[in-house]
Parts: sequence; C-alpha cells; structure tokens
Amino acid sequence: MAISKLPPRSITYLLICGGVVLAFILLAIYPYHKALGDMDMEIQKINAKIDEQKILYPVFQELLKRSRIKAPASLTLPKKEILSRADTGRILSIFQEIAERSNLEIKSVQPDVEALIDNSEHLMVDVAMTGAFFDFRNFFLQLGELPYLKHIERFQIRTEKDAREINLRIWLSLG
Repeated sequence: MAISKLPPRSITYLLICGGVVLAFILLAIYPYHKALGDMDMEIQKINAKIDEQKILYPVFQELLKRSRIKAPASLTLPKKEILSRADTGRILSIFQEIAERSNLEIKSVQPDVEALIDNSEHLMVDVAMTGAFFDFRNFFLQLGELPYLKHIERFQIRTEKDAREINLRIWLSLG
C-alpha cells in the first residue's frame, strides 16, 4: 500500500501519532536512560572507593594494633651535650649505626658545611633513608637518645616501590 493512496486525514493521524510517540521517547524514556547512565558512573566511583578501602583495611588494622601498644615507661631524655667539631666526621657512621639497628638503609647524610666554617652553634644535617614504615619508630626512639640532638626541622615520607623513603632535616648542638 503506497502512502499516496491513503487519504490525507489518515496521513495526518499517522504523523500526529508518530509525533506523539517521538515526543514520548524524548520526554519520558531519554531522561531515564540518561539518569541510568549517571547512576552507572556513580556506581563505578563507589566500587572504586570500596576497592580502595579493601586495600587499605589491612594497613588500618595494623596501625590500630600498633597504636594500642604501650610506650615504654622508661623513655628518658638524655642529658644534653654538645657535639665537638672533631666528632663531626663521625656523623655518617652514627646515623648508619642507628639505621642498621632499625632495619633501615641510609641513602644520604649531608651536613651543612657552612655551619662548620662559620663556627655556628648548630649543625644542620639532611638525612635520607628507606625502609618499612614501622621501622621508622625504632629509628626515632634511638635518634631521641642522641644527647646533642637539638630538634627535627623537616620530616617527609614518600612511597617508593615496596619501601618508604624518609627525609629528615635534623639540627645538632655543635661546639
């Protein structure tokens, strides 16, 4: 049956019905389709957050377990002393020894040479090392036992492959 043989009134009804169906699709179905697409994106974001939480949960449990460990009651601050200028050559070996006892690896120890030249009362030392995150606690406990430790200016941790890298700027009393 050809369209030219249909009465004009039928063609009009056919166009009106087609327009109603098209309007129904545009006004009713398309917004729901778009909303479903938005919900799928939201579901993907939430699933990514859930996966992230599944990965971080064991680390959280370990931190929680370690936070319940009581600090040693015998933490005493050493009597403050001054590092002699003659002993500044031992700085690298001192930090290496502390790092080895803490299962850490020293990457670099860089004292501020200008402090040695200018007869300053303080020596700034930049220390970079790598190791497991929980071994840094032991390092800091031993570092606190140094009698000539003035203060720690900078403390920075970065993740590198399987280990963490820690960068410190430490001030030592110098005489």
